[in-house]
Amino acid sequence: MKQRNNLLKYCIFTSLVWLAVVSMPLSCPAASSSILPAGLTVSGQYTPGYGAPVGKMLLTQGRVIVVHQGMSSGFHAEKENPLFKGDTIYTDQKARARFRLDDGSIMTLSSLTKLTINKSIYDPQKNGEPPF
Repeated sequence: MKQRNNLLKYCIFTSLVWLAVVSMPLSCPAASSSILPAGLTVSGQYTPGYGAPVGKMLLTQGRVIVVHQGMSSGFHAEKENPLFKGDTIYTDQKARARFRLDDGSIMTLSSLTKLTINKSIYDPQKNGEPPF
C-alpha cells in the first residue's frame, strides 16, 4: 500500500512538473524582437535609389522596409516600388514580401528576414542567356 501511495505521489508530482513546463511561454529573442537595425529611422514615403532599377516589389504584407545602400533611413515598401542594387529589404514580424528582379526571377521573403541585393548581372542585350 505504501509503494502504491509513493507511486501515486510520484505520478502526480511528475504530471504537475510537466504541466508547468508545457504551459510556460517560450522565450525566443528572434521571434520577439524586430530585425531592423537599432536607430534606423523609417519614413512612410518612397525614396528613389541610385542607378537603374534591378527589380520591383510585387507584394507586401505587414511591415516591409527597404533601405538603399549608404542610407541611414528606410521607407515602408509598397507594391510597384522599384528596387536598386545595394537595397536591403527587411520583413518584420508577421510580414512578407515578394519581388521580381529584371531577369524574371521572383523571390518571396517570410517574416523576420533581411536580404541585400548585392549584385545584378542581368544583361537584356544577351537575349535571355544565363549569366554563368
